[in-house]
Amino acid sequence: MTTESMLPLNQRVTAPTQLPVPTGTEGVTWRPATAADLPAILTLDRAVEAVDDPRHVTTIEALTVDFAASGFDPAADSLLAETTDGTVIAYGTAHAEPEARSVVKVHVPGAVHPEYRGRGLGTALLDWQEARAAQHLAASDLAVPGWISTGAAEHAESPRGFLTTRGYVERRWWMELTRDLSDAIPELPLHADVRLEPLTEELSEATRQAFNDSFRDHWGSQPTNEEDWKKYGSVSTLRGDLSALAVTSDNEVAALVIVSVDPAQWEAAGYRFGYIDLVATRRDWRGKGLAKSLLAQVLRNLKAEGLERAALDVDSESPTGALRLYESVGFAPEARSVSLVREF
Repeated sequence: MTTESMLPLNQRVTAPTQLPVPTGTEGVTWRPATAADLPAILTLDRAVEAVDDPRHVTTIEALTVDFAASGFDPAADSLLAETTDGTVIAYGTAHAEPEARSVVKVHVPGAVHPEYRGRGLGTALLDWQEARAAQHLAASDLAVPGWISTGAAEHAESPRGFLTTRGYVERRWWMELTRDLSDAIPELPLHADVRLEPLTEELSEATRQAFNDSFRDHWGSQPTNEEDWKKYGSVSTLRGDLSALAVTSDNEVAALVIVSVDPAQWEAAGYRFGYIDLVATRRDWRGKGLAKSLLAQVLRNLKAEGLERAALDVDSESPTGALRLYESVGFAPEARSVSLVREF
C-alpha cells in the first residue's frame, strides 16, 4: 500500500480506552515509573545486559535523558513491575517520536530480569506497551505508516524469538564497527570551500539543521527537534572538542562527525574507546569527501586523547554507502543488532 492510498492512522488503528494493567502474578506490583525509580531501573538494565548484550552498559545519565525526552510522559508511557521488597524486575515504555513526518513511530523497549523470565512478565509488559502504542498511533491524523518498534542484539535469542512470535519483523540490521587507533590514520585535507571547527554551542543549531537535512532519506529517520537536540548536547559524555564540523563561510554546517566518550563502557568492551554518535553530510554537499576528511580528523583527535579504538554503528543498508565509507578509513565489523517492527 502506498501512502497516497492510505487512510489516516486514526482511521486504521483501533486503540483501547483503558490500558490493561497486568495482574495475577503473586508478590508483583505494576505501576508507572517515576524519576526516583531510575537507580532501580539501572540495576535491572545491568542484569539484563549481562545476559542479552554484555558489550553495552546503560548509565544513569542515559536513563535520565531518555526519561526527560520530549513527548514522553512517564505517568502514561511507562510501566514497571516490582517485588514486595521494592526490587524492579521488569520495565518498559511506549514513547512516540515527537516529529512524525513520513512515519509515526512508537518505541517499546522493555526488560525483564533474567531470574524472573518464563513467568509471563514479558508477555504482560508487552501487552501493555502495545496497547499504549496503539493509543499513540490512533491519535495521529497522518496518512503514513505507523510503527511499533524495538531492538535487540544479534545474540539476544530469547528477546528476538519472543518478539517474532508477537508479530514483529526483523526489518533492519545494524553493524557495530571499530577501528584500532594504533593503525595509521590518513591525512585527508578538507574541501577548500569549508573550514574545520569543533562542535560548539554557537554552531549547535546549524549542526542540528545539517543533521536533519542529511538524514531525510535514511530508513525510518524523522527530524530531531530543538528540545531533544539541546538535551543530547547537554550530556556529560558528549565531546564537542573531539568532534569535527565542516563549516561554510556563512556558518552553515555542511558536514559533521560528533563524538562521545563514556569511560563506563570501557570495562565491558575491554578497551578504551570513543564512540562516533553521528556522521552526516548535507545532501547538496555530498560527493566532496567531507565526511571522510572529518572522520580522519576525529580519529586523530581520539588517538591524541589516549584512546585505543573508535566505534560506531551503521545501517547495513544505508542509502549513502556509509558502510563503504567507514571501511575505507579502517573500520571493521565487530557486532550486529536488529530493529524489529510491527507496521500498521
